[in-house]
Amino acid sequence: MHPMPRIGMRVVWRAACRCAGLPMQTCRKSDLFSYAEYPSPEAKPLAAPDIVNLVRGFHPSAVVIAAVDLELFTTLGAEALSSAELAPRMGCQGARGVTILCDALVGLGLLTKSGERYSAPESVRAALGQRGPGSVLALTQHMSNIYRGWGQLAEIVKGGGRGSFEVRFNSIRGKEKDEEAFIEAMNDLSEPEAGKVLPSVRGLKGNHFLD
Repeated sequence: MHPMPRIGMRVVWRAACRCAGLPMQTCRKSDLFSYAEYPSPEAKPLAAPDIVNLVRGFHPSAVVIAAVDLELFTTLGAEALSSAELAPRMGCQGARGVTILCDALVGLGLLTKSGERYSAPESVRAALGQRGPGSVLALTQHMSNIYRGWGQLAEIVKGGGRGSFEVRFNSIRGKEKDEEAFIEAMNDLSEPEAGKVLPSVRGLKGNHFLD
C-alpha cells in the first residue's frame, strides 16, 4: 500500500477538521501524519488491486465504530453471550445484525466465539469495555464522529472547503454523549503529557490555563 504524500495528507487533515465541525487546532496533525510512511522516489505507481485495497480500508474501522457506538463491549463485559441475548441489551431489533457484527469482530480478533456465544478478551475489555486507566473507549467513540466527518469530504471539497453544508456527524448515542466522549478523550490524551507541561507554566501568572 502506498501512503498519501505529505501535502495530500495536510489538505485532507484540514478538510477533515472542517467536516467534523471542529476548530483546526482541535485536530492534531501529528496524529494523522503518524499513520503515513511516505513513499520513496522509487515507489511504484498504484495498480488496480492496490487501489481497491486502499478504498476498502475503511471496513475494519466501520466494524469497530459500530461496536463502540452500540456499546457492545460495555454490554458484553466479562460474560459470554449469544447475539440473541446481546440484541435486546443493546437496544437492537433482532439478532441477525448483531450476529453479523460480532462475527466481523471475531475476524478482527476483538471477540472470540464458542458455539453461539461471544466473549471479549481481557485486554479488549480493558480498552473498549469501560472508561478508566488504559481505556481508549472515549477516544474511539470520539473518532467515530470524526469518521463520519470524513465521509462528507466530497461535499466539503465541492463547497469550496468552507463547510457550507449541514454537518451530520452525531452518533446514535446522541449529541450529549458525543460531547462527553470528546471531553474524556481529550483528557485521556492530555493527562500523560501534563507532567511534562506543568514545570514550564509554573512561573506564569494566572489561575487557569487552556491548552
